[in-house]
Amino acid sequence: MTRKQKSPFLLLELLVALTLVSIVSIPLIQRPVAAYLKEIAALESIELRRLSDLAFFEVRELLANHTIPLYALPQRKELSSLYPLNTTSISRPPHRTQEVQRGFRLYCLREKKGLDGKTYRFFEIQIELQTPNKTTSYKDYRTTVVTP
Repeated sequence: MTRKQKSPFLLLELLVALTLVSIVSIPLIQRPVAAYLKEIAALESIELRRLSDLAFFEVRELLANHTIPLYALPQRKELSSLYPLNTTSISRPPHRTQEVQRGFRLYCLREKKGLDGKTYRFFEIQIELQTPNKTTSYKDYRTTVVTP
């Protein structure tokens, strides 16, 4: 009786099988990874928007308390220099925390004398947030300041 000898898998056959499996699996992995990266970018954008909202309320408080001297406020149609705010950080899920430099500029849209003799200035507040890889500016905040 003759016995057939089993031939072992050749290394070449294993390489071909692994190559085929990897070619088939790339499209299956590509979409979830792209969706995950978009989700991380969206979360960072939401967090930066939240920080800009908080910065706006800080600026309104600074203006209400006259922490910024009245003579330093810009006149009509003038843009102020960048006023720095405290540095803060945001945390991104796959990465460590990221430092965010915050600042703001004031742009005087209108100025009007009131009946009580006070001057009312209507400002657009431009919040600037700077992360290590990009700078984002938000210009949709407005407030009124009363100067004696």
